[in-house]
Amino acid sequence: MTCVAYITAACGVACVVVALYAGLTIRAVAADGDRFDYWVDDGAYEYGLEVSGTMGAALDARHRAKVRQLCDNPYGVDGYVVVVSFTTRHIIMSFNRYQEQSR
Repeated sequence: MTCVAYITAACGVACVVVALYAGLTIRAVAADGDRFDYWVDDGAYEYGLEVSGTMGAALDARHRAKVRQLCDNPYGVDGYVVVVSFTTRHIIMSFNRYQEQSR
């Protein structure tokens, strides 16, 4: 599989997982610099969604990095991270509250 195929596959998995487990709908692709991939909502609130797929086995480390990325968004919105390992066939999905960083 190519890199584009992994990204597409991870997005497909994320679409199913966030709809099934969190009741979310993907509304729009995020803009460059948003620090997440998609805008999602539950009918009442909007959230960011960061999606990542990997062939590596270090799923926890990848998830932590993506949570940091999401929480660095310029809007101060909460959001979800979905990380998919195609090697181990595991998924981590988490909800993460935005925490303003002191700079």
